Amino acid sequence: MEVAEVAREVRRRMGWDDRLYLSVDTNEQCESPEYMVEYLKKVEEKDPRTYEEVLYLEQPTERDLSLHRWDMRKLSSLKPVVIDESLATLDDYRLARQLGWSGVALKTCKCHSSALLFVCLAEEEGVPYTVQDLTLYGTALVHSVGFAARIRTMMGVESNGCQYHRREAFPEVRRLHPGVMERREGKVRTDSIGEVGLGFRIE
Repeated sequence: MEVAEVAREVRRRMGWDDRLYLSVDTNEQCESPEYMVEYLKKVEEKDPRTYEEVLYLEQPTERDLSLHRWDMRKLSSLKPVVIDESLATLDDYRLARQLGWSGVALKTCKCHSSALLFVCLAEEEGVPYTVQDLTLYGTALVHSVGFAARIRTMMGVESNGCQYHRREAFPEVRRLHPGVMERREGKVRTDSIGEVGLGFRIE
């Protein structure tokens, strides 16, 4: 289904005419960056509003950056393009920047320490970054949301774990952090996490 159609249907069902914040993730399925260039052009032609609401593109091409060494500059001139599956080492980060990728997607479940390192690099170089939860829920979601709340991401945190778990799941986490576990109009609250730490302690 086209992204413009999805956006229109969401607005209709929610009775909501405010701006949507969209990301496009093809999970490495594009043969080349040119595919996404054409895709964006078609979205803009059919629905300029939806085009404007696309915040960024995530990992359009294969994770092995050295395989084709695609020049991403044309695509990233249209919308920010962030690496996800490609990002594992500092060398990956540096090569992506050389090839014209705009920024990075961070996941706490891939490694908290490396996420911190990439945040520092991104901040130092003025590179945009996102935080995504990889369908995390419970304690892992508190970690991801708490991390995102303390840094300057492109737009909060991507959180879709609630779509894959029963509402009654993780009762202890829900009791301690109800604002994190319950989304309201696309937002979660982090006040229960506190200023220091990840929201839990080992006793």
